[in-house]
Amino acid sequence: MIKVNSQFNIKKTFIFILMFIGSVSFAQDSETTAENQKSTKQTKETASVAELIYNTNDLIKKPEYPGGIQDFYKFIGANYKMPKTPPNVFLKGKIHLTFIVEKDGSLTDIKIVNDIGYGTGEEAARVVKLSKKWIPGKTSEGTVAVLYSLPITIQSEN
Repeated sequence: MIKVNSQFNIKKTFIFILMFIGSVSFAQDSETTAENQKSTKQTKETASVAELIYNTNDLIKKPEYPGGIQDFYKFIGANYKMPKTPPNVFLKGKIHLTFIVEKDGSLTDIKIVNDIGYGTGEEAARVVKLSKKWIPGKTSEGTVAVLYSLPITIQSEN
């Protein structure tokens, strides 16, 4: 049964989960180093020299949301609308998106890698598209486009 304050409680729960996931999400860099290096090599081989897309492991400075990743998760929590589900369906899980942070800080090529159904991935992609420009990543050669991986955990209220 939905209470009057359920929207507020959902957002509070969602923001708390996002903050937790935000602090945990950086562990993926060390766990997938070999995989990322292989992917970066393939990306570099298939892209033209002028349009290389880098992985975060190849950078001096990673792309960053203005205010930091915690502010980005707060932005997502404030703008994410839990999709409608049939009665007695409880949504809980991780949505995984990838996108490119371009040289100018804009986000392009937003893709849903994994979601939990009921439109959760589409809603997460919609909110990411609303994001303001990021601070782009840098290599020793300058500002570059970067492939960014973002996990988002959601949990609906009972």
